[in-house]
Amino acid sequence: MVLWAVHMALTDPSFAVQDRYYSKALLWDEQVAAERRSTALGWRADVSTSRNPAGSTDIAVSLVDREGHPVHGARMGIEAFSVARSKRVLRTSFVEGAAGEYHARVVTERGGRWELSVDATRGADRFTSTIHQDLGGV
Repeated sequence: MVLWAVHMALTDPSFAVQDRYYSKALLWDEQVAAERRSTALGWRADVSTSRNPAGSTDIAVSLVDREGHPVHGARMGIEAFSVARSKRVLRTSFVEGAAGEYHARVVTERGGRWELSVDATRGADRFTSTIHQDLGGV
């Protein structure tokens, strides 16, 4: 029975163990402080997605400051996973189009509910946000 449980934990794509969970637990206070700095910064990320028939998803992020002005010149990355298949985490970087508009394309096997962790840096400013988004099925 134990071997079956280990096998399922290692092969079932709907089961995942948090990557580097012990080191993240040790850095909990630092993470909370980073979230507070991000909140104080006042930036907001609005995410829109579009699934393509070929099995990819276009992700667009609009990044604005507290007054609603576009935040341009940021380096932005994202970690994303389907809630139903949390073992497979996608990571990608974004390209800035118009000021404050960032775009990326990722290969996605499925639609459904996704968790997107946005990380944007401009100079000394760093913004992080976790967003839950529904990706339509194709």
